[in-house]
Amino acid sequence: MNNRISTVDTKRNKTIRTTLQLVVWLFVLVLSIALMNATNINRNDNLNNISVTQAYSGGDGTESNPYQIKTFANLQSMATNINKGTDTTSHYKLMNDITTTSTSWTPIGIDDTNSFQGTFDGQGHTISFNSDSEVTISIDYAGLFGYNSGTIKNLVVHWNSLIGTNTGSSSYVGGIAGYNSG
Repeated sequence: MNNRISTVDTKRNKTIRTTLQLVVWLFVLVLSIALMNATNINRNDNLNNISVTQAYSGGDGTESNPYQIKTFANLQSMATNINKGTDTTSHYKLMNDITTTSTSWTPIGIDDTNSFQGTFDGQGHTISFNSDSEVTISIDYAGLFGYNSGTIKNLVVHWNSLIGTNTGSSSYVGGIAGYNSG
C-alpha cells in the first residue's frame, strides 16, 4: 500500500510540475508578444504615421543641421512627409550612395501644392534604381523629385528604366525632377 501511495504522489508531482512548466511557458509567450507589440508600436513601419525622429538618420532639418538620408527607407520617409505637406522647406543631406531594386517609387513632391521647396545636397553621392523591370510612376510629375521648387545639388540619379504615365492634362518626366522651378 505504501508503494501505491508513493506512485500516486509521484504522478501527482509530475502533473503539478508539467502544469507549472506550461504556465511558465505561457507567461513567457504572452510577455514576448506584449514586448513585440510595444516595440512595433514605438517603431511603426507605416510611413504615413512615422515620426520625424524615426524618418531620418539624424539632423533636425535646419540649414546648419540637415536631415540625414542614409537609406532607401529614409528617402521614402522624406517623400511621404513632403507629399503630406510636412518638411517641405527643410534641408536634407545624402550621407552615402543608395541602391534599390524597388519597382515602386512615389516622387518627392507630387504637385505644386506639395512641392519640394527645401535644399537637398547629394554630396556627390548616387541614388540608383537598379530594378530588372521598369519603374512606372503614375502621377503627372515623375522623377526622384516630382515637383521641385527648391534646390537640388551635387546629386547623381541612375534609373535602369523610368516611365511616367499621364494621369492628367500633362505629364513631366525627368531623372532628377519631373518638373523643376527651383
